[in-house]
Amino acid sequence: MTHKYCFETIPPGSNHPGRIRGRLAKLLAREDGRKQKEIDTSQREAAQIRAMIASLNRTIASLDGSIAADLEKSHVRDPRHYAFPISARTMIARRDNLKGTIAALSDRLSKLDHFLPETEAA
Repeated sequence: MTHKYCFETIPPGSNHPGRIRGRLAKLLAREDGRKQKEIDTSQREAAQIRAMIASLNRTIASLDGSIAADLEKSHVRDPRHYAFPISARTMIARRDNLKGTIAALSDRLSKLDHFLPETEAA
């Protein structure tokens, strides 16, 4: 025996309560998805920045060792002196630039940490 189903049809332009709830549920789900995606992207970006800062700190430590070794061979310690090693000057300039980069990345990271929820940032 066949059962026939009778569906109640709702006109497309009406504000039926079921339709309003459905639209609201879809809207809220989309909004939650966007927020979660934004949080995930921010967490990923924060992790990348932390890794970059760690790498730059290792590079600075290496440069400090190279500068110390270069100055150890030289008799001149004053960077303004004409006989100061050029390689030491360039490494010092590079180290200073890397420190500036780390400061900028740290500012960006602090802004991201303020954006992330407290439970996610820790």
